Amino acid sequence: MRILVVEDDEDVASSLAMLLDLWGHNAKVVREAAAVINAVQSYRPQVVLMDIGLPRISGYELAEQMREQYGVRDPVLVAMTGYGDDEHRRQSEASGFQHHLVKPVDPDVLQALLLRLKAEIERQR
Repeated sequence: MRILVVEDDEDVASSLAMLLDLWGHNAKVVREAAAVINAVQSYRPQVVLMDIGLPRISGYELAEQMREQYGVRDPVLVAMTGYGDDEHRRQSEASGFQHHLVKPVDPDVLQALLLRLKAEIERQR
């Protein structure tokens, strides 16, 4: 799958992209929130893995902008954040995220989610 990683921490972003590449996905990293909408338009990811705690604009705000521009389901938005309490989960869902993973994310949990998403995307074709 084409997966866009939105993460301001360079080490986290590059490590995640390498892991996704090892799993056979095509990963692209965006570290600046201002570049996300353009990256979605040009790269056309099927999945966006997005940090919530970005500088200047939150992942919640970005998700809301993406949902306004692209609709409810495409691309699939997955929050990957250190914020794991119930309020943050509710806020991520209200912003348009379909999934909420808490850092540090267990690679097995992430891989299982991506496999399910890939199967869902293939069924919709």
